[in-house]
Amino acid sequence: MNRARRVEDPLEVNWRDKPPTMKSLLGTVRRQAPVVVLSVVVGILVALVFVVLAEPVYTARVSLYLDSGSEADAVRSEVATAIDLDTNAELIRSDRTTATVINALNLAERPEFAPDRGRIEAIVGFLRETLGLTHYEAEVVDPLLAVIIKVRAGLKVARNGNTRVLDLTYISSSPRLAVDIANAFAAAHIDGLSSRDEGVASRRIAQLNLRIEDMRQKADEAGSSIRKILHESGLFTADPLGLEERISLLRQDLSAFDARIAALSAKLSIYNDFGRGGDVTSIAIDTPEARRLLAELAVAKRRLLEVNQRTDVTARAASATETAIKNLEVGLRQEIDFEARAIEVERTMTIAEREIVASQIAQLGEYLASDTWAELEALRHKKVFYDGMYQDYLELLEGEGRERQARNDIRIMADALTPSVPSSPNVKVWLAIAVTLAALVGIGIASLREWNRNERSRV
Repeated sequence: MNRARRVEDPLEVNWRDKPPTMKSLLGTVRRQAPVVVLSVVVGILVALVFVVLAEPVYTARVSLYLDSGSEADAVRSEVATAIDLDTNAELIRSDRTTATVINALNLAERPEFAPDRGRIEAIVGFLRETLGLTHYEAEVVDPLLAVIIKVRAGLKVARNGNTRVLDLTYISSSPRLAVDIANAFAAAHIDGLSSRDEGVASRRIAQLNLRIEDMRQKADEAGSSIRKILHESGLFTADPLGLEERISLLRQDLSAFDARIAALSAKLSIYNDFGRGGDVTSIAIDTPEARRLLAELAVAKRRLLEVNQRTDVTARAASATETAIKNLEVGLRQEIDFEARAIEVERTMTIAEREIVASQIAQLGEYLASDTWAELEALRHKKVFYDGMYQDYLELLEGEGRERQARNDIRIMADALTPSVPSSPNVKVWLAIAVTLAALVGIGIASLREWNRNERSRV
């Protein structure tokens, strides 16, 4: 009978040379199934015991969104976004933020976050004293640091995929505490960012205001020095362009004076020539008296011509007319002399004005080549520089105000909610892991038992 059982089992007859058949495999499964089933049952029982005995922990989640304050910054590179998110994650995990959360929720008073009593240090000190060694004093550590480490152990901050969202999660055995700590971390980070941004902006604005005031004061000092030099020199501007324009206008005035002097000289020469013996009636003198005398002279000459043509007129009448003509010519010559003297006076005054303008041009030319002008030019450049810096700082101040309002900011997209189901231990996950591991262990044991059985059958 034993021989028959061995013949029915192909594994017992040259199983290393011939592969097993389906029938032999089914036989192996039938023989070792209890071992595998028992392993799976034990694994399930162990998983259930662990789930029952393990303390449940709860996970609270807060979603933070990195917002862009302006359309110009809306399209940002992936590297810049990743840097901003990593920076915010590190700030959330920082000791400062954690300490703020601890103080806000009084976590140092809770037993689960209480610092250790230093048992190892106490044992080491006791042993050293027992052995007669130097007295050992444990290093005094700030208890807040130990609380920070314990509180931060349940914190996790990570970027949600390839988005602008940061997931802030906190794990605790108390669902209410997990929610409170998660929301406290988010609020502390937002408040810390606002405080830091406000502090940085305030310091920068204060520095800009100091620089603006300094530039304004220096520009005023340069302007005062320029006005003092201008007052002492009698000039009206420190701008080279303005001074060149002034010289150009003076040269135009000088040319106009030269032309007027030439015209007056020519007119005066004509008056003098005709006054000494020429026909004064051919000179056009535009004065009321001259026009009257010329009109009366023309009438007297026509009367004399008529008298000379008439035979019934006495010589006395002709002589009276000639006398009247001579008197009119004398009056006209006197008017010409008077006009000539007026032209002479006007010409003299014009020449004097021309000399004044020429003197001003020469003075300005000398002034442009003087050390005083060089000093004035240097002061002018300083004032232009300080005025430019003043305007630049004003623009920076205005830009700082706009940036203060349009700065990239992070905001809370969703507050943490109280979890109703513990995140660990997960019954389904632990059962699946236990069943898988138990099945693998059972298969391994079954394979080992089958190997040993076949080895014994060969003996």
